Amino acid sequence: MSESGTVSCLARGSDDKCNILSLPEALLGEILKNLNLREQSLLLSTCVSFWKLREDLESIVDSLHIEKEDIHALMAPSVQVSCRQLFFSHFLGLRHLYLGAHATDELLELISGRDGRGMELLQNLEHIDMSRSKEVTDGGLRFLSVGEARARNLRSVDVTFCRNTTYSGTFPLREKLENLAVIRRQPEWMDGRFLTPFQDTKDDGTVEAHTYWADGSFSFNRSNQSSGFVCDLFQCGSSPDHVGDKLQFLDFVPPAGWPDWSRFCYRPGVSLLRIPNESIGGVSVRSVLVAQSNAGLRPPLTHPVQEHANSVPLGESRFFGEDGELLPNGPELSVRHTMVTRMRVENLPDGSLMPPQDLVKRNKDFCDGMNELALEWIHYEEVLHRALGGGSD
Repeated sequence: MSESGTVSCLARGSDDKCNILSLPEALLGEILKNLNLREQSLLLSTCVSFWKLREDLESIVDSLHIEKEDIHALMAPSVQVSCRQLFFSHFLGLRHLYLGAHATDELLELISGRDGRGMELLQNLEHIDMSRSKEVTDGGLRFLSVGEARARNLRSVDVTFCRNTTYSGTFPLREKLENLAVIRRQPEWMDGRFLTPFQDTKDDGTVEAHTYWADGSFSFNRSNQSSGFVCDLFQCGSSPDHVGDKLQFLDFVPPAGWPDWSRFCYRPGVSLLRIPNESIGGVSVRSVLVAQSNAGLRPPLTHPVQEHANSVPLGESRFFGEDGELLPNGPELSVRHTMVTRMRVENLPDGSLMPPQDLVKRNKDFCDGMNELALEWIHYEEVLHRALGGGSD
């Protein structure tokens, strides 16, 4: 932005070189105001993508015949900051922002700042989706809780597959955002009450159900290893319907002889595969295949597969060997195998996407205890994985 209140833009001139054009700030504002919210969001996401390439800009200057003096002028830090603030200051009506995999901590800090007049940027933002962004951390999430307007208006945050964020990183959002409706840390198809074929130790015939909320909190109606949160989630292969996770239990009691730290890093993993709904008695039934290995803690990456839906009846489990073959007579405990269970999934109780507050509080107390110890949990988790027979793959 120049002293005269214009925005500098690169444009192709008649001499086949890139020249500087000056657009009045008011004209830029009028252009943006005539876009609907979806167009604004798409434009913003596109600009973010270009912005991420700014470090490589000078390396392509020669091939584009752009004057380096022009580039240096536009890339000066003071110009970058003022132009970014000016750009975001025109999105006053933006309510839905989809950043996809392009979000970074730096960007979240920027859109949570103020313009030259002291006004909060994107102050009417209600929903932000940054799923699959690898460069967002808990530090970036904290910026989203800054500002009075943001605290009033931001209602949903999607950080699904943002593996550099943690469950702990959601607490500032829960505490500061007054009308928060959902923090999503998993795909929507994972929300619900999973009906298992297992029975609790009470053996009273009660169906064991595993309930997962959008933020990754879970509660199982059994007497031990019954609540906690998903501490890691990732896509297996190319299908978004096949994911692996790790579960952090609040009430895991280490067996005799296990070290005390194991209560924090016993994180068994399962892999889940969404399969097409089927009609049973005229009712559309949702089900998911869930696979768990008998060796180590990690989820099996090659199981389950769609074909397992043909050999695993709804509400039952089957066992498969390392070669993927069905073990019709059940497994030998000494032999590596994978248990695949087909679970019916019901909607969340009361239709609420977020867990009860008492569960969130217990999760927070657990996370605070982990943070106080300040240990390298990934290392200790690997030690436990190997001790339980897990391999390196």
